[in-house]
Amino acid sequence: MPLPVAPGGPDAVSWGVIQGTNIGYIHVWDWYTAATQSRFSAAVSDLCKTKKVEGLILDFRMNWGGSPTIANNGFSQLFNFDPTAYLSIAFRTNRNDHYGFSFSPSGWGFAPTTYSFDRPIAALIGPGCVSAGDINAFRLRFHPMVRFFGRPTNGAFVGGYTSSATISDGWGYYFFTGMSYSNVPGEGFLIHRGVQPDEEVWLTRDGVARGEDDVVKRALEWITTVAYAHDVWVSRTSRDTIAVLARVENPQAHTLNVVASLKSGSGAIIDSLFLADDGIHGDSSAADGLWGSVYVPTKDDTIYVHVRTDDQTDGTSRSLPNAVTYLFTHKAILLVDNQRVNFGQVEGRTPMLDTTFIVRNIGESEDSIDISIDYVLVSPESAVAVTPTLFALAPGDSQEVTFTLYPPLLAPSYYSAIVWVQSRFGYGQTRYSKVMMFQKLATDVVEAGKIPNEFELHQNYPNPFNPSTTIRYALPERSHVTLTVFNALGQQVATLVQGEMEAGYHEAVFDAVGLASGVYLYRLTAGAFVETRKLVLVL
Repeated sequence: MPLPVAPGGPDAVSWGVIQGTNIGYIHVWDWYTAATQSRFSAAVSDLCKTKKVEGLILDFRMNWGGSPTIANNGFSQLFNFDPTAYLSIAFRTNRNDHYGFSFSPSGWGFAPTTYSFDRPIAALIGPGCVSAGDINAFRLRFHPMVRFFGRPTNGAFVGGYTSSATISDGWGYYFFTGMSYSNVPGEGFLIHRGVQPDEEVWLTRDGVARGEDDVVKRALEWITTVAYAHDVWVSRTSRDTIAVLARVENPQAHTLNVVASLKSGSGAIIDSLFLADDGIHGDSSAADGLWGSVYVPTKDDTIYVHVRTDDQTDGTSRSLPNAVTYLFTHKAILLVDNQRVNFGQVEGRTPMLDTTFIVRNIGESEDSIDISIDYVLVSPESAVAVTPTLFALAPGDSQEVTFTLYPPLLAPSYYSAIVWVQSRFGYGQTRYSKVMMFQKLATDVVEAGKIPNEFELHQNYPNPFNPSTTIRYALPERSHVTLTVFNALGQQVATLVQGEMEAGYHEAVFDAVGLASGVYLYRLTAGAFVETRKLVLVL
């Protein structure tokens, strides 16, 4: 594999497979240009997805920096989450106050894929890794399969923001007004600190004389000897049982514990399983490298599987968070989508609520299931009874369902159509129940020109949302309005409204593309009125 050409050029990235191995090697000399961005992304794709290497070396020992986002397309293929949330930019608020800073999100995030590279990654760093080289090494450290080799990075964690000043004899100077700040508890300002290697190793005189790179040599030793689980999946073994399976590498025949943690979407532990390679836990044959364990879920649920490999011989551990997501149902999987909630106006001020949606059976069963949609509750005013709807759905079938209701009006308000969908298997026993809520603000039935009596900030719709949601607010008088969104760390991520607004009802759309799943806050300031509510982004 040839070394990269000088930084800033079209060939600042080179890659290949190390001779005699199935281990990939990527050398990146800068994060300057669109060519680097394209080649680094192509290198990751070629090695990890096409050649399917069993390990990866990322050589950043001599990296001249540039823009951190140049690495994003490649990183998004390695991560199943965005670690950029651990990083902020600290801005000086006053050049004469060395302790005065304000903090903002870095803006360097990326949209990760559901795929995560689950093989060992050896990252090579050194004092020639500077600026964006520091920052991308900092982000890479959060990948669960990474181990760093070399020496600390340069520590030039600056944000590229400068200011100038002069001194009395006419000399001028520049200083940085923005620097990187770690949101990891206890770390704080990163300037002059550098990313620390897990193993400090460097070139030696004897190694160079033999034509060997001691850092690469040690990285290869680790990749080829570490014990770890990979290619985790869930298999349905019977109507009520699943098996959690993983391939486990144990090249030194150490004593291992392989543990799968089953979690809900909120992160709560559902159960923990010890995986075994004994041929009796859904894992094929004994001692074949396929480890497994069987589990009987107690309810229909989306299960997030995390796998940890503990090497009891050398005392190390390697984890795979969110290795796989599995939707379990005892018989059928009901999917309700394409929902439409429309408001019309008939007989003066009586609203018409027209709710339409599609019910699908995407389950694994071979027989049909009976679907019962028993009633609809319309809030906030009253329940509205409907004639139960009954029909059968074979696997892969779908059916559109429509209800037209006439609830009493109390506008403006959110009307929520809550639908109970139940499945039965021919013998009257309910096996699966799903509650669907469709919300819409009844704006079409509000008298034209009506001015609200007070300031109001409504709950966003929909909530949870992906990727956009609508926020409605009411102004009884012309006001200067600010509507902003913050993450759970209190960092501002978006400004939706800023300026003078007339009295009345208003809406703003929040597009969360590029942000991570989680709880966010939105705050309305209108004159002396201030109110904050929560919204939830689910990807």
